[in-house]
Amino acid sequence: MRNWGHAIREWIGQLDAETLNRMRIVSILMCALVFGVVLHQRTFGEVPPERGRLASTLPLSQDMVPVPSGAQARALSLFTGEGDSALLLSVEGDMTETGNESVQEASMLPVPEERDLLALPESLALSARAAILTDGPTIRSIAYQKNADARFPPASLTKLMTAVVVMEYADLADAVTISKSAVAADGAQGDLAPGETLSVLDVLRVMLVVSSNDAAAALDEYFGAKGFSLVALMNEKAQKLGMANTHFANASGLDVEGHVTSARDLAALALYSLRHQLLWDMLSKKSELVHSLDGRMTHELFSNNQLLQKEVAVVRGSKTGYTKNALGCMIAALENGSVVVVLGSGDRVGDTEKLIQLVKHD
Repeated sequence: MRNWGHAIREWIGQLDAETLNRMRIVSILMCALVFGVVLHQRTFGEVPPERGRLASTLPLSQDMVPVPSGAQARALSLFTGEGDSALLLSVEGDMTETGNESVQEASMLPVPEERDLLALPESLALSARAAILTDGPTIRSIAYQKNADARFPPASLTKLMTAVVVMEYADLADAVTISKSAVAADGAQGDLAPGETLSVLDVLRVMLVVSSNDAAAALDEYFGAKGFSLVALMNEKAQKLGMANTHFANASGLDVEGHVTSARDLAALALYSLRHQLLWDMLSKKSELVHSLDGRMTHELFSNNQLLQKEVAVVRGSKTGYTKNALGCMIAALENGSVVVVLGSGDRVGDTEKLIQLVKHD
């Protein structure tokens, strides 16, 4: 080692000043390169733990479909500029940082302390398995909750997430051709006809006003034709909104294993969705007319939403859901910005009205 060290010192001593300066510059650049690589890996190379855990549970067909980048989306006429790249936002009004906000940080939805919750009188006892009422337009303040973080099937409340993703990713004027397989979808039907073509917006209307599963299936196929999985995008959005107890397996809300959510997660989704005025205009309609693009077919839609039929003044809009496993479910948005969620109810309208009574309406 001494001979090697001596030889190196002699070799360096024989170099001229210009060569030594070049060696110093090369050494500095190499150190900077190594530092840059390490910094990049630490900043961008690690997958947030929660995201990695959830992704590992998704079926391959959903998990492996890439969420579109801006360039990919523009090339496919999908992703209209209101999508995920522009909306990495907390559901909180006072937490609106964009860009590099991590999924893990966004998922930290606060759990209110018991002393902050309203006591529900015995006369207002709920039949619902789970429920939540926000105190105004923020998930940070909960007026009432019951099993708010327990996982239950959401039935057609799923369609609220379906609608959010469609509105943020699709061109609402684009054409959707209804297939035989979409019309054959299980569950509630919107009487769509194989071969007819409607706008994305009108398919959304059918899906939301009459809770049509054939419309949801048609939108799923529309995304598939563009090269994307609608369900994968729904799960991606759920992660970004911090919906840690949620996983979607279909776009309509049919009962399948692993298709679950919680009252708190749905409240977060509902609060986020209020930014889409058009969506909640649809969810306030008792009836609607939809025409095919060629004008040959007209669909007269009548909602069976009893809360809307009652015309409760403080209700901005609502979405219903029901399956054998999920029982009665409802999301209602109130004019003061509060939202009500009930899951697994024997009387979804009655339970919702009981919670509305707890809200102060100025």
